[in-house]
Amino acid sequence: MIRQTLHDELLKRLQEKRRFLQVLAGPRQAGKTTLARQVMAASHMSAHYASADEPSLHGDRIWLEQQWDIARLKAGEGRSGALLVLDEIQKITEWPNVVKLLWDADTHSGVALKVVLLGSAPLLIRSGLAESLAGRFEVIAVPHWSFTEMREAFGWNLEQYIFYGAYPGAAGLIDTPERWRRYILDSLIETTLSRDILSLNRVDKPALLRRLFLLGCAYSGQVLSYQKMTGQLADAGNTTTLAHYLELLQGAGMLAGLAKYSRNQLRQRGSSPKLQVLNTALMSAQNPRSLVEARNDCDHWGRLVESAVGAHLFNSSFGTNLSVAYWRERNHEVDFVLQRGRTAVAIEVKSGGRRESLPGMAAFARQFKPKRQLLVGGKASHWKNSFPNRRRTGFNEAKNMYRDKKVVVVMPAYNAAKTIAQTYQEVMEQGIVDRVIIVDDASRDDTVAVARSLPNTVLFSHARNLGYGGNQKSCYRLALEEGADIIIMVHPDSQYTPQLIPAMASLIGNGLYPCVLGSRILGGYALRGGMPLWKYVANRFLTAAENLLLGAKLSEYHTGYRAFSRAILERLPLAGNSDDFVFDNQMLAQILWAGFTIAEISCPTKYFDEASSINFRRSVKYGFGCLGTGLRFRLAKWGVLASPLFPPLK
Repeated sequence: MIRQTLHDELLKRLQEKRRFLQVLAGPRQAGKTTLARQVMAASHMSAHYASADEPSLHGDRIWLEQQWDIARLKAGEGRSGALLVLDEIQKITEWPNVVKLLWDADTHSGVALKVVLLGSAPLLIRSGLAESLAGRFEVIAVPHWSFTEMREAFGWNLEQYIFYGAYPGAAGLIDTPERWRRYILDSLIETTLSRDILSLNRVDKPALLRRLFLLGCAYSGQVLSYQKMTGQLADAGNTTTLAHYLELLQGAGMLAGLAKYSRNQLRQRGSSPKLQVLNTALMSAQNPRSLVEARNDCDHWGRLVESAVGAHLFNSSFGTNLSVAYWRERNHEVDFVLQRGRTAVAIEVKSGGRRESLPGMAAFARQFKPKRQLLVGGKASHWKNSFPNRRRTGFNEAKNMYRDKKVVVVMPAYNAAKTIAQTYQEVMEQGIVDRVIIVDDASRDDTVAVARSLPNTVLFSHARNLGYGGNQKSCYRLALEEGADIIIMVHPDSQYTPQLIPAMASLIGNGLYPCVLGSRILGGYALRGGMPLWKYVANRFLTAAENLLLGAKLSEYHTGYRAFSRAILERLPLAGNSDDFVFDNQMLAQILWAGFTIAEISCPTKYFDEASSINFRRSVKYGFGCLGTGLRFRLAKWGVLASPLFPPLK
């Protein structure tokens, strides 16, 4: 993923005549190092990269001089000069003085060496630049990732962005929420506090700073006076100390204190701050709620939404002449005020169970006459519709499409660019599907590009291929997060006809069955549809064996056309299942283990070149996996051998 605007701006500056040091300043995991390396490759200059993020350096200025000398040698070897990229520069003792000395020496000697400095402590970098390097540098602010960037890189929907925040390095962990949570807490929060703040600044009360951060996450979106903070923190720290610590947390991209809007600068600076997290992952990682639980808690979700909007506004203003504030006068309040000079834009956020009237906006308009008044959300339209650049549509439905139940079709996709649009069209023609979720398993064709063009869809892309089972795990997790009541899996290769969707949804929606399979065997469609004879024979043998081991009477266990109730997906321990094709079989065995019944309907099918199909070797592996699943089921049923696939029934 290339952050194109930042990439192009830095590359443009480096292609100019040598004039200034270029400084990339931003919080951890904003992509500074990746951006610098991408520009190094695009510049076609001889380049040298070095990072001071090594514990053994201990702020060694000699190391800095050595790296500079290496780059000078490269600059002398070619006509176009060279590029030096120094990462985590703030960790070198007295780095501004050393950089000033070396830069000025190159300027005097005519050395064609261009320099980019990176650091994850923007406040410290800016103070160092101002102290010694005045007039010698330009800053490119690298803020947290936006929703558009996370969507394009990882296929996230808006709810995922609001809950999981904007750390790209953690995006691949959301399939295992506890692992994601530990990564945020240990690798980002603790590392930022201990290495970017406490080890590089004088902090007399580190415990107080940590408690202030926790308080800010818990009260994000609320106005707290410093006196109230002191009481909440139960510490003797004065208001000046708290204000300084809040500034340090803001400099690290974690927590800001928004000032109250006023055209009197002194009054604005002396106001009580509105606490604002700069990445909502910092809130969610410290809260035990899952995304589904958070979404169902209107008050909590409302705070997350407001915090996400505030973080977006603040991060977007990073490095510009815009400022973000709030306004409150007696009982009247405006959530956010964007200010440039004497021009103001008022923004109110409505979501969850919050009030619908806007007395604060009206009072603010009478007093300050803002250029614009914006409402994010509200009764007239679902809050989701108020976010720009959204690819999904269809949030204005008055009710769900089948008996007040939300029907979601999931498509596990891999190299399906040729057939996915046709399958999608046939799915939507059934007239009862509320949402389509497409999970791309690192396809090598244009599956993602085609899927992005489809309306009313959620697209999620795996960074690497997880396998058919791993793909389904993402499908079902996303469906639950979407609030689905009926979940139907349709392969995007057009092998199974979507015309059976209404029948399958009916069996579940009317409470007759919690699981429905589209059987290729019933009605004799398998061979007529082109199933190879050896696959048909293997299917019949495995089905007979599994019926014996599982105590069921299904016509087949190996169809990929399936429908489930929400209750089943919430009950089954799917995370421990295989990521390979045997996932399908394990899932059906778990459904039977939990005491659910399975219905079957006759399903026409067709085999053709674009239809997905596993080869003979993998089919053999799958067959033995199915038999192994059946044996484990039977042994667990007899109490002979316990299996995590089949936990004891409560």
